Amino acid sequence: MPVYYLRDEAGYSYGTFGGSSATRSFRTPIRRSSDLWIGGRGHIEHTRGSTALFLILNVGEVPEPSWTHTGWAAKAATTVDAGRGAVHLRALYSTGDDGTDPARSGEFRTIAQSVRDNR
Repeated sequence: MPVYYLRDEAGYSYGTFGGSSATRSFRTPIRRSSDLWIGGRGHIEHTRGSTALFLILNVGEVPEPSWTHTGWAAKAATTVDAGRGAVHLRALYSTGDDGTDPARSGEFRTIAQSVRDNR
């Protein structure tokens, strides 16, 4: 089970990027934030192939302005034998949010969502 925690005291993770309209319009750069990612994965063998699953939960907060988020992402990949070949199917999903609530969000954030990483 992978677990990642990022506590930012230097304003690197958000800067003036990300979050709700309240965090994006905050007058000074966001200096403190924290994010936690915790996930699990599994693998299932079946008669004609296999399926791999991955689920990750992300929670985080920005104290000033007061904003929190909780989101998740999932991936499923299936391989099915088909004659002399195989069929591969993959699906990826993550939650998002329109940013209208100034206090909380249902968005999933990645570590690379920093404006300073040019992502």
